[in-house]
Amino acid sequence: MEFNFKTKTIFLFLASGFILTACGGGGSDQTSNDSQQEDALYQVYYQRPNVSLNIISDFFEITKYSIQGGGID
Repeated sequence: MEFNFKTKTIFLFLASGFILTACGGGGSDQTSNDSQQEDALYQVYYQRPNVSLNIISDFFEITKYSIQGGGID
């Protein structure tokens, strides 16, 4: 069975995806302190330019909501 260029390319693309999925993670940036990690929910808002509304430049903002005791503060 002879593989053509397209078949080889697709196979290599899929194989590299599976191989690279296992990479990463690993270490932790936390120090040996007994600091507790805070649970939080982040909301990202993006405003695109809209000439008809006189919004010339785009911008985004990030809002952080702390989660404590099963509720959002």
